[in-house]
Amino acid sequence: MKKNILTVICALFCVAAVAMDENIPTSKSYVDAAVETKQDIIPAADGAVRVLTNTGVAGEYETRGIYDAAGEYAAQKQNLVDAQTMNAAVQNATDFEFQCIEYDENNECLLMNINPVVRNTGIMPGDGTWCRAYMSSYTPSVWTYLNDPSSSIIMPIKPNVKYKLSWDTGYRNSIFRVAFVKENRCPTSGRPIALYAADGALGAELISNTIATPNYNFIVTDDTLKYLVVQIGGFNAPWENGDFTRLWDSISHLHIGIETWLDENKN
Repeated sequence: MKKNILTVICALFCVAAVAMDENIPTSKSYVDAAVETKQDIIPAADGAVRVLTNTGVAGEYETRGIYDAAGEYAAQKQNLVDAQTMNAAVQNATDFEFQCIEYDENNECLLMNINPVVRNTGIMPGDGTWCRAYMSSYTPSVWTYLNDPSSSIIMPIKPNVKYKLSWDTGYRNSIFRVAFVKENRCPTSGRPIALYAADGALGAELISNTIATPNYNFIVTDDTLKYLVVQIGGFNAPWENGDFTRLWDSISHLHIGIETWLDENKN
């Protein structure tokens, strides 16, 4: 009898507690009300990794993608750039968009120029330096000083950049030879300079006694190659009187087209 009475009393006490106060932590209404003020569960990213961003409104959020340098720029204008991608972009700009146009005696750059995305002009004074030297046809080829009309121009270039050499239509020169060197100097008597192909192999890209190949394309893939050398038919007079007008006029018919690492099709 006592057991039944105790059971009844406990049951009545529980009913009374629920009826009198639903705010106790164990009640359903209390739990529902508390959960209602919390932010919804953030769903997992589907596919590419995304970053949560603040909207300025309590309980609301947005996401941003991470910029992919291999993807299309137009579809990623709102994406965030990570430090690695930004660092690579800055380094590319330094390496390829800035071109040294004046050096000191230690081959250190004194003056920089912004390299255009596309250039296609004849070679003009200021683009390079004339050297009284020729490219031998021996294997491997070397760039050698010779006290005769031999005339070559040396110009700075950049690696991993697309170049195109092309002569004006109808213009012919007696010699057209192309190679690369690693140092910014002309050959002197007894001090020839090694020549290289664009891939860094010893030799030359093109050695011809005529313009048999009026257009020539190349990409310098060896980072140690710093200068382009072009030999054309020369004259004794410039080396005797110091007037290079005739040589500049000849080389001006050779156009050098440059396309930098930036894809023209990207906006």
